[in-house]
Amino acid sequence: MRARLYFLNTVFVLALVFGTVFNVGSVRADGAENEIEAALRKWMDDFNGKDADGICDLFTPDLIANYGDFPQISYESICKQLKSSLTNPDLNFHYDLGITEIIVSGDTGVVRLIWDLTVTDGDGKVVERTKDRGMDIFRRQPDGTWRISRYIAYPAGGG
Repeated sequence: MRARLYFLNTVFVLALVFGTVFNVGSVRADGAENEIEAALRKWMDDFNGKDADGICDLFTPDLIANYGDFPQISYESICKQLKSSLTNPDLNFHYDLGITEIIVSGDTGVVRLIWDLTVTDGDGKVVERTKDRGMDIFRRQPDGTWRISRYIAYPAGGG
C-alpha cells in the first residue's frame, strides 16, 4: 500500500513538473506569436497611414527576399520601393493582412500570410488589386523585437 501511494505521488509530482514546463513553453510561444502579429499589424497601419519614417523597421538590414520570378530583394531595395509608394502623390496604396499561421521556435518565427493590396487614384478609383501569398521568417533581435530577415512571396491565383 505504501509503495503504491509513493508511486502515485511520484506520478502526480512528475505530471505537475512536466505540465508546468510544457505550459511555460506554450506561454512563451504564444507571447512571441502575439509580438510577431503585432509587428506585422503595426507595419500595415504605418504603411496605410503613409508613415514613411519607420516603414523599414520591420526588416533586418541583412534581409533577403524573393517575389515571384523577380530578382532578389535587399533591405535597401525594399525600403526604396516602400518609401516611393508612400510618397507617390497620384496613387494611394492600402494593404490588408491575413495571417494563416505563425510558428515560433526559440528566436525564429515563421509566418504564412496573405497580403491584399488595393491601389487607388486621386479620385478613389481602384486602379489595381493584388493578392500575394507569402512566408516571412522573423528573427528575434538583441533588443527583443521581431524583424523579418527572409521572405518569399508570390501572386495568389488570379490576383
